Amino acid sequence: MNREYISDAVGGIADRHVSAGYTRQRRGRQWLWRPLAAVLAIAVLVGGMWFLLTPKGVTVSAYAAGTDTELTGAGESFTTGEISDSGELTGHPLMFYLTGENIDTVRFSDKNEFINFVDLTEQRDEFGFARNITVPYGERESEYSFLVIDWMPKHIISRLRDGDYGSIRDIPEELRRDIIVMEITFQNGAKTVKAVTVELRDDGSFFAVFDDYEIGEADDFVNRPDAVTRSREDIYSDASVEVTVLDKNGQVLETEAGWYFIDRVGSVRVSWEGREPWKVQAFATPTGTEMAEYTELLATKVVNTAENAVVFPVETFEDITMAHVEFLVTFDSEHILSSGEINMTEEY
Repeated sequence: MNREYISDAVGGIADRHVSAGYTRQRRGRQWLWRPLAAVLAIAVLVGGMWFLLTPKGVTVSAYAAGTDTELTGAGESFTTGEISDSGELTGHPLMFYLTGENIDTVRFSDKNEFINFVDLTEQRDEFGFARNITVPYGERESEYSFLVIDWMPKHIISRLRDGDYGSIRDIPEELRRDIIVMEITFQNGAKTVKAVTVELRDDGSFFAVFDDYEIGEADDFVNRPDAVTRSREDIYSDASVEVTVLDKNGQVLETEAGWYFIDRVGSVRVSWEGREPWKVQAFATPTGTEMAEYTELLATKVVNTAENAVVFPVETFEDITMAHVEFLVTFDSEHILSSGEINMTEEY
């Protein structure tokens, strides 16, 4: 409804009354219809303004493995990231983004855990893992789906790894739940509050609900100060890459005198923290001095799932005689992390 439509609606009230015969024939009741017409006109005008100023619907969807799964008040189960009883995290438990119209800013406040804001367009500053952040959105609604919130249950993971709880079932229900409150401001000044509530289930998967929210006195976590932005160089300097060599039974394989014997290797798992990279590459450099020019690309794994790891099968390394193997994790053209070298050799 635009201004012209509102104007037409207001003017039409008087026209309808005239056509219906509300004339000066009964002057004694004229005082009744004029105020009534004015009241109706004001009601239509206020209703039209309410329609204009009320924010359009804002939807939140989980961002996982390229699937846009809508979060609703009924809730949705997620298996894009799971936690084991020992605290090992596989994948991303919950990544989501907002879609809507004319969003100006969104202030995210996480009660118990941490969130990592990632701008896949690389137009906005980021924060690393934080708890309270304010993100500028702007007029380009096509960019909203690239503004991703990656929720990370670091406290739950830490307590399981430290042995505070023997299993997920031992964790109190209130500690398994977290809430992310979103104070959304639109470009016309209108505001609304939404929230994502996420819960860890007994099997290590997660269940999330998105709904309207009213901030109460108990929600003092929304009053924490916002995290400051950080340069991408600073954020990536905190990132890490981990290489785990597994035997043919899927168990961690130990080195012998600093070397992995290829005949005993089942696979090599390369994992990372933080933003999803574009690709992971395996390189081999023959041992010896001045051999860097003979470095060979063994394989490239394009990351197209929500898992925070890729696995290279033993066949990747079967042509190696004796070499230093390095894995490069590429986030973009400017941010490439190295795993460092591991030594692999044939068994004699």
